[in-house]
Amino acid sequence: MAYTSKLHKLPVAGFVSLCFTGLMAFGCTQAAASGKPDTSNAQTPPDTGDVALVEVLYFDDCPNHEALLPRLHELLERAGIPSRVELRRIADDESAQREQFLGSPTVRVSGRDIEPGAENRDDYGLKCRIYATSEGRRGVPADEWLFAALGQGK
Repeated sequence: MAYTSKLHKLPVAGFVSLCFTGLMAFGCTQAAASGKPDTSNAQTPPDTGDVALVEVLYFDDCPNHEALLPRLHELLERAGIPSRVELRRIADDESAQREQFLGSPTVRVSGRDIEPGAENRDDYGLKCRIYATSEGRRGVPADEWLFAALGQGK
């Protein structure tokens, strides 16, 4: 499938992401000398205006974010909302505490975790995140949570 997009380099706290943007952002990859960005001094990226910022926070020892990414891009395309996906690697426990990282993957839209009730949790750390969805326990969040976070209610 071909997309009309424009390639932008966007500096994001300790790494540069390459994002395709146009009507929608369908993918981002990270560019760093090591191939893995260092977010030990990460800060939340600035607001992007009319484009929804979708952050995927992860750590290397949990592969669930890899399974999430293709589905996430599919859902964003279906929602039809201009968006940009940022991958943010959490390098250590100090970063996990500072970023309020509830496990891998954590998905945030405009800085807010998409899981209902996540704001009431404080069990931050380097771990695989398990989501209690209507379909049972899963390593990725429920689709409807993303739509709700985007204001789509699908």
